[in-house]
Amino acid sequence: MRGSQDGAELVAVGVHGGAEYFATPGPGMLRITRLLASWDVDIVWRHGPHVVQPVTVIDPDGDGRPTVVATSLGNLVFDQHAPGTRQGALLEVLAGADGARTYRVGDTDQSDGPVHFTGWRAPAGDTVALAGAWWMLARPLAPVAPVRPRAPATFRGDIVASALGDADGDGHPDAVIAFRRPYSATLVSELIPRSRLVDGLGRSAHVGLYRPGTLRQRWVAGTLLRPAVAVAACDGALAVAYSTLDRPAVVATGAWRWGGFGFTSLPDLPGPGRPACADADGDGRLDLLVLEGKTP
Repeated sequence: MRGSQDGAELVAVGVHGGAEYFATPGPGMLRITRLLASWDVDIVWRHGPHVVQPVTVIDPDGDGRPTVVATSLGNLVFDQHAPGTRQGALLEVLAGADGARTYRVGDTDQSDGPVHFTGWRAPAGDTVALAGAWWMLARPLAPVAPVRPRAPATFRGDIVASALGDADGDGHPDAVIAFRRPYSATLVSELIPRSRLVDGLGRSAHVGLYRPGTLRQRWVAGTLLRPAVAVAACDGALAVAYSTLDRPAVVATGAWRWGGFGFTSLPDLPGPGRPACADADGDGRLDLLVLEGKTP
């Protein structure tokens, strides 16, 4: 079908129909959706059930070009009052000539009359940070191979994780190091209970940016409440995996974006995950990824 679209790089199809007021699509509509996907349709948007159904990604012919499927986004504005008909969803898809790349889903509510946007849903599955928000990957994306900087024996602290990359976006590589060192109270941390800052060996957790080779300090975070156990240095950002003070297992992941003086962060994602970097939106810059460990 791709060759018959008069040069179209992206194909989206709207379908009206199907059983109304059910939270999942029927088998007949699923067959139509899979047929459209096998014809290289990139986005299938169905309307008619009046209630929100899950947004999924399928690739029935296995060609690596996914189809983002919204079998029903519910009602945005409608005068119905049956259960579920006062809620809706918004679907935003980032796509290029190679098809859908990332997407996100938001929710709306009309229960009290006016329509309100209640926010973007927490991502599930492999995730990328774009434009200050979390998006879901529509297709598998191979991250760049991580490079670990060398640290001299004179480095003050026990190194937990490290990465080499342009974390502050200035065009020069940084050595990013997550480490522990003997705790020392500061004016910032003196009112925080010691038990929240110090592990069983009396160490506090930190992350710093250093010049590669010499490890001349450029920026170091104060004592972290959530220790970092893995980092990935992307272009102007850090992907971070957190543990607890005395257990190494990953309990959450986060995105740090350089803001000129320090980092700002997106809301953390609870549960396991692997920090990584790849160009998810095709702009030539490495975006921040969290891969594996999350389920819908």
